[in-house]
Order: sequence, then C-alpha cells, then structure tokens
Amino acid sequence: STESYVDFCTGFYLMLDHRWEDAIVFLEKTLRTNPNTERIHNYLATCYFQSNKKEKAILHIEKIAQLKPDDFSIHYTLGNIYESEGNEKGAISEYECANSAVMNGIDKVFVSDMLHRLANIYMKNGDTENATNAYKKILDLELSDDPVKIHYKLGQIYVEAKKINEAIDEFIKTKETSPHSEPITFYLALCYEEIEDYDNAIAELESFIEYDSEAWLMRINLSNIYEKVKQYE
Repeated sequence: STESYVDFCTGFYLMLDHRWEDAIVFLEKTLRTNPNTERIHNYLATCYFQSNKKEKAILHIEKIAQLKPDDFSIHYTLGNIYESEGNEKGAISEYECANSAVMNGIDKVFVSDMLHRLANIYMKNGDTENATNAYKKILDLELSDDPVKIHYKLGQIYVEAKKINEAIDEFIKTKETSPHSEPITFYLALCYEEIEDYDNAIAELESFIEYDSEAWLMRINLSNIYEKVKQYE
C-alpha cells in the first residue's frame, strides 16, 4: 500500500542517516503488512545490531534464513553468529544448511571457512566422522591452498579413531610434499608399529635419521622397535 511504502522509505532513509531507533519504528510498521519481505528483515537486523539489541537482530536474521533455506550466505552468517554466542548446536545446524545450499558464485574462501568451522566444532564435540567428512569436502572441492595440512589433520583424526590404515594413507600423502617432516615421520612410524609392520617403521625412522642425525626422539623410537624385533645390537 502507499502508506506502507512511505513507512518503508522513511525507515530506509533514517537508517542511512544512522538514526537507528527512529528507523526501527517505521520499518517495524512496514513489516506488519509485509511480514515475509526479506529486505525489511535485513534492514531491521542492521538497525537492531547498531542499537546493541543483538537478540532482536538475530530474530530477523533467523527469519531471513527461513525465507531463504537454500541461500549459502545467510546460513553461513547465522552460523557465525551462533558460534560467537557459544550456541554450537545452532552453529552446526546453520553450517550444515550452508553446506547443502547452492554454492554457485560463492567465493571459495567463505566455503572453506564454513567447512573448517564445521569440522572444528565437530572435533570439539568428539564427532570425528562428521569432522572427517567436512575435511574431505575441502579437499574434494580443492578449497585449500595448503591441502597437506588437511591430509595431516585427517591422519591425526584416523590415529585417534584407531583407523590405522586410513591414517597411513593420509600421512603418505603429506610426506609426498614434506619428505623430511619430523611429525609426519613420527606418526607414520607409530602407525606401522601399531599394525606390527616393523620393517616399514624402521625404514621410516632410519630414513629420517640419515637426514637429521641429531633427531634424538627418532633414535629412541628406533631403539624401542629394534628391541621389539630383538635386534639388540
């Protein structure tokens, strides 16, 4: 209606003038006759945030998320808000909505950040399976500038989950680009030892010691394995 349009325009220009409280009055009037208009909820969220009324702002962002269930940006934004508020359950729900949303045209930086955040919350809550899926998606979509770190993280997750063969696969991938990394060598030797593949465990440690003869921790581990296989000399 004409009256509603006038209220909307008045609220909009008051918002541009940073008169947040006055803008809210007119935008809320407009909302009564246009309850499902995304733009009004968007402007009201801005005004409430600027007025330090975060709870009311979040209510309007939640409404936009309901109106646009397939919109990556709104669910990603709401997930960030929930996470900052300590609402991990809500953050997971919104990040998962963003994860299943249409991502065409979305900057890969935001998609990568969303998946990292999702994986971190899952790990924090001990949900290694879903954390693994998030990290794998980062690799599948080629979202990371440093995929070695992702493979290394996956290897650590698999070690904790006692999935030793999967861990070995991930650490081998990391070693292709970091052949002299002490932590990777340590984990690989540990995994080989866990499945009693002592030959490969010894080969990993000996290879690193040839590269760094002062690596005392590697020498201790190698000594322990030699003792297991009765190579006392």
